[in-house]
Amino acid sequence: MNAYHLFNLRWPDGFKCPNCGHPKHCKLAARPVYQCNKCHHQASLTAGTIFASTKLPLTIWFLAIYLITQVKNGTSVLEFSRQLGVSYNAGWRIKHKLMQAMKERDDQQPLEGWVQMDDAY
Repeated sequence: MNAYHLFNLRWPDGFKCPNCGHPKHCKLAARPVYQCNKCHHQASLTAGTIFASTKLPLTIWFLAIYLITQVKNGTSVLEFSRQLGVSYNAGWRIKHKLMQAMKERDDQQPLEGWVQMDDAY
């Protein structure tokens, strides 16, 4: 996944400054941020997301999302961090950030109507 694809996911209708709403911007060469041409507010692709302020590559985060969503009974943080190739503390932070994001999403959209569960597992 490249920056162009992430840009389109973040701003599907084009860049809009989060500060003033102005659509014109420039990409800074020194840092991976976009700067509003009107108010000079700077915004990154990951600002305001669970990926904000991370020093890890997004590929590790995407692998972590895949691993968490594909395991039925959960994994320990130690095994999780080994699979990602990161330290125990980094694995713990990633896992808890992702689980919190999933919980908040579930809280916003509660199940409705008839809900069937498979208890054979």
